Amino acid sequence: MNGALLLLVDDEPEFAESLQSHLKKWGHGVVFRRGVRDSLDYLKNADPLPDVLVLDFELHDSGTGLDLWERTRALGLCLPAIVISDKADEKHKKKIADAGALYWYKLGGDLDQFRGMVGEHARIHRQQKRRWEEDLTSNKLVGDLSDVRERMGKFAPTEASILILGETGTGKELVAWNLHLHSRRRYGPLVRVNCAAIPETLIESELFGYEKGAFTGALTQKKGRLEVAHEGTLLLDEVGDLSLASQAKLLRFLQENEFERLGATTTVRVDVRVISATNKDLRREIAAKRFREDLYMRLAAAEIRVPPLRERRDDIKLIAAHILAKKGYEHALSVEVVARLEAHTWPGNVRELENAVELACDMAMRLEREIVPDDFMIKDGEGYEPTGDSRPMGTDKDVPLAVSVPSTNQSIKCLTWESVWCIL
Repeated sequence: MNGALLLLVDDEPEFAESLQSHLKKWGHGVVFRRGVRDSLDYLKNADPLPDVLVLDFELHDSGTGLDLWERTRALGLCLPAIVISDKADEKHKKKIADAGALYWYKLGGDLDQFRGMVGEHARIHRQQKRRWEEDLTSNKLVGDLSDVRERMGKFAPTEASILILGETGTGKELVAWNLHLHSRRRYGPLVRVNCAAIPETLIESELFGYEKGAFTGALTQKKGRLEVAHEGTLLLDEVGDLSLASQAKLLRFLQENEFERLGATTTVRVDVRVISATNKDLRREIAAKRFREDLYMRLAAAEIRVPPLRERRDDIKLIAAHILAKKGYEHALSVEVVARLEAHTWPGNVRELENAVELACDMAMRLEREIVPDDFMIKDGEGYEPTGDSRPMGTDKDVPLAVSVPSTNQSIKCLTWESVWCIL
C-alpha cells in the first residue's frame, strides 16, 4: 500500500526523532506534536486527517495517550491509535484492549511487529473510510429538508437516543443512516430491527441471542442484534408496534446497558447507540396504555420529524430527477410531467414516488423515448390527508419536535441498507 499519514504524539524529542526516522523510512508521512492540546488543535483543522495515531502513553502536560484518544472520539473522529509505553498498568492495558480502535505496543519491542501494526491499521482505516464515503453517496438526502438537516447536524455527533417520526414511506431509515454516518460510530455497523415483523415470541431471541440448547432447535449459539451492533448503531424500526411485554425487555437493556442471551448465566455488555423510528403518535399510544412512557423517555432524548411529501412539493422534481439519474435516464423531465407529479398528493410518500418514477422510466426506455405524463399510473390530485392516529407524532401545533430528558442513556448500533431510497 502507499504510505500512510500518521500523527505521532510524544513529549520526549529524542525518542520521537528516532521513531519518526523509522516511520519515514517505511514510507509513511509523519506529523509530530508534543502534547494533548497541540494534537487536538491540529486534528480540529487537519485536511486530510491522519490514518493512524501513534501515541506515547505518558504525556506529562495533560494526561496520557489514552486520554488524548478519548478526546478525539469526543470530537467525532474515528481514528485507530497505537499506544506506546512500558509503564501502563494492567487496568490501562485492559481499557486499551477493550476500546476496539486502540492497540498496544511495548516500548523496546520488535520493530517489525510495530511496522506491521502501523501498516495494517492504516490499511483497515482506509478501507473503512472508503466504505463510509460510498455509504454517504448511497444515502444522500435530496431536497430542502432544512429542519431535518439542522436537527441531524445537532444530534448526530452525540450519543443521545433519537426518535424519528414520520408517515410510512417518508424515508425515516435514510435519516437513521445519516445520523449513523455522521456520528463517531460511522465505521461501525448499522443494524436494523423491524419490530413490526418479528413475532412477540421471537423478539427476545432476535435482540439478545441465545445459547446452544436454550430451547428446542437451538443447535448453536447465536448472537442477537444487540451484539452484532456492538460499536455501532441499532435502528429499532416501527418501534411503536412492539408489544408491552417486548417493551419491558427492551427497557431493561436501555436502563442497564447489558443483557443475557437466552439460556445464559453470564451478562453481556455492548456499546451501542439506539435510534428508533415509528409512524405512530407514541403520546397517544401512551395515553391508550399501548406504549410505556418510561420506554418513550429512554428512546426520545431528541426527536426528528420527517415531513410527508405533500408538505414539500418543491422537492418532488428533485427527487424524481435523482431516481432517474440512478436508472441511467439522461433526459430532463418535461413541464407536463413535472406538473403531473406535483398534482399528486403521494399518500405513499417517497416510496410511492420512487415506484411510479421507476415504472415510467422502464416503459420509456423500453420504447426508446422520453417519459410522458401518461407513463404515470396516477390521477391528478389523487390521494388522502391522514387523520386520527395516522398522523405522526409532532404534527400537532402544541407538540414540540424535540424532548429533553434529564437522564442520558447509552445508545445502540448497526443497520443493513436493504433498499436505497432517494431521499429522507
